[in-house]
Amino acid sequence: MAAKDAKDFEVVSTSLDELTHAEMLLLYEEATRNVLYAKTAQWKTDAATLIGMGTLIFLAKFVSGDPGFAKLLVWAVILLAMGTLFVVSLFQFWQHSRP
Repeated sequence: MAAKDAKDFEVVSTSLDELTHAEMLLLYEEATRNVLYAKTAQWKTDAATLIGMGTLIFLAKFVSGDPGFAKLLVWAVILLAMGTLFVVSLFQFWQHSRP
């Protein structure tokens, strides 16, 4: 069945003139670069958050057992998580709102 489908498929050259074709290629490259930028920023944000969480876990485990310090670390974790979710959401919605 795949061989039959392959025979039915015919490669047709584009009907676009050279200038329009070049413009479409440029638009595609720009869109790809924008998505790559946003995804890179998302991954950097995630990596920074993991480093921050690891630092906070290290501080909680090895620095002090004081209840006030523990409460401060809990608030730091909450703020870091909320900030990260906000930034990643911004990047995600920014990608979908681009024309």
